[in-house]
Amino acid sequence: MNEIINILKKKKSLPLDKFINIALYNKKFGYYIKKNPFGKNGDFITSPMISNLFSEMIAVWCVAFWEHIKKPKKILIVELGPGDGSLCNDLLKTFKRFDNFYDCLKIKLLEKNGKLKKIQKNKIKNKKVSWLNSLNKIKYGPIIFLGNEFFDALPITQLYRKNNIFFEKHVVLNKNKKKLSFEYKKNSKKNIKDKYFFNSSNPNNAIEYPITSIKYLKAISDKIKKFNGSLLMIDYGYIFNRKKSTLVSIAKHKHKEIFFEPGNADISSHINFALFSDILKKNNLDVNKVITQTEFLQKMGIIERANILSKKMPFKSKANRLMLELFETSAFIDSIADELRSAQSATAAATPAKEIITPIKRPAPKPIDGSQTIQFSNRTNSQLAGCSSIGIIEVLHTGIIDDALIILKNEAYRLNTNILVPLTMRQTDADPIASPNIQIEARMMKCPLKLARGN
Repeated sequence: MNEIINILKKKKSLPLDKFINIALYNKKFGYYIKKNPFGKNGDFITSPMISNLFSEMIAVWCVAFWEHIKKPKKILIVELGPGDGSLCNDLLKTFKRFDNFYDCLKIKLLEKNGKLKKIQKNKIKNKKVSWLNSLNKIKYGPIIFLGNEFFDALPITQLYRKNNIFFEKHVVLNKNKKKLSFEYKKNSKKNIKDKYFFNSSNPNNAIEYPITSIKYLKAISDKIKKFNGSLLMIDYGYIFNRKKSTLVSIAKHKHKEIFFEPGNADISSHINFALFSDILKKNNLDVNKVITQTEFLQKMGIIERANILSKKMPFKSKANRLMLELFETSAFIDSIADELRSAQSATAAATPAKEIITPIKRPAPKPIDGSQTIQFSNRTNSQLAGCSSIGIIEVLHTGIIDDALIILKNEAYRLNTNILVPLTMRQTDADPIASPNIQIEARMMKCPLKLARGN
């Protein structure tokens, strides 16, 4: 914190993306430079740390793509931001079961963090793996790019437009020069091309623009076009055009306010998959429809695989069982915002192989026992009655509104709430099979039984 305050005393203000870049990647005090953020003793965990089944399904997808492009004699996998190396290590274990694929395989890990690179090298002992500092050093293909929770950790900027002038969020010092705050300044960047995404004229409804991610997508697109290949992204995100901040600071597995100890906490944002898809298409790549992580894993056969393992093993690991239960319960909830983060993530693939992943029709949801007791109220009545706020739940659903409400109530009941305060509801004309056409957002409240029964 003190380091950033000293920087601001000299510069007076920092654009949001530069502030994030300094807080996360500064060579002296950046969050990802000075500590290992992963695991129980860190600040967050990722799916590969929860269950090796997740990694197995990604490995199956990689092999399927290789077979689709006629089994070339060489195949290169590039993992973007490999974290503690768990995903790569588990991928290798699965790839070894596919002899022909494994013989053709090389893996390169894009990692600029020296401390994380050391952790990865201690974990991964395989001659097929090497490290990259830049995508420019890739000289052959075909290439499969894997980005698991990579893009959410890259800096973003936030903007709004007034009278066709863009204003950009900056970080400044308050009058006492001891605390950080936000301030909008006239934008000077000329590289904001996707202006149709910026229809907000209210600073409280700012649009997020991932400048750094766009640079990576351009570099990845160039490599895929040159050498053939694919990109698989797995991350927290959305496909509706949001007009609100998704920035969050995370420390010790809890959400914090954004200025909580910069340099000692993670800062991330959700991915605008609509924008990402548009950018990839403009770079002449075929883009598969965005699907949930749950749907992707089910399509790859995670439930069948888990069932096989559970029959063979006398003791089923808690992690694998938990993962299976998460994927069997509901394939509809994409994210839980604010205080809660869902087990779901959005998945996108950019590849010439359109048929590898296709959306599937899903059965209509059924109310679970007890969910019928969930009531709707307004926030004022709830607060006056002594209710406590649990968090905000968001449902992205493909189908009809009645089914979406069932899903909403089911999940609220599972999270031990009894009152829902509606915030937003949107219904689009999107293809109800191909992409979500209903978005519902509601605040979850835990209320005294008297209020719950009376509403």
